[in-house]
Amino acid sequence: MGQVSNKLALGLNFDDYWYEARHCVSCGQCKWIELNYVNGPDFSYRCPSWHYGKWDSFGAAGKVKIVWDLLMGTLDYSSPRLLDVAYMCNLCGGCDVGCKRNLELEIQMMLETFRARLVEKGVGPMPQHKALTTTIEKSHFYGHRRCYAGSINLLGYVYQPVSHNNAHHPAICAAGHGAGI
Repeated sequence: MGQVSNKLALGLNFDDYWYEARHCVSCGQCKWIELNYVNGPDFSYRCPSWHYGKWDSFGAAGKVKIVWDLLMGTLDYSSPRLLDVAYMCNLCGGCDVGCKRNLELEIQMMLETFRARLVEKGVGPMPQHKALTTTIEKSHFYGHRRCYAGSINLLGYVYQPVSHNNAHHPAICAAGHGAGI
């Protein structure tokens, strides 16, 4: 086995993205699709958040500059529009595809790590996301807690419910029903 490259080792550690933050040249590949691949300028937008926001900070190149300033310590996490810029992006990956044509930077992972850092610092997620997260944590599918005691036999096949949070475990279900859940 060969040596693992640094690209494969990248994860959700914000300090691993110095290279990406330093080497973005703001070429615009994250915002635009090349005109030889589209029928006209109306279809040339690659980044929906940049198209909506119309400021460079809403596109990947602007977010890379924000990440650079956060890494350098010249921008504070309490900046008023920081959450809007970070969460306006729907993480579609168009910027990552465009950037890979020229520079091979890990833009998508950096943007996800940017959001993770905002949560670590206690700034993120946005209030709307906090309410959604609370709802998901307190309930199961579509707001209803479902409990299955044991397995289900259907046409000779035995189905055992699988859950990553043990919400379907019979003992947990019994405790939940006893507690009025």
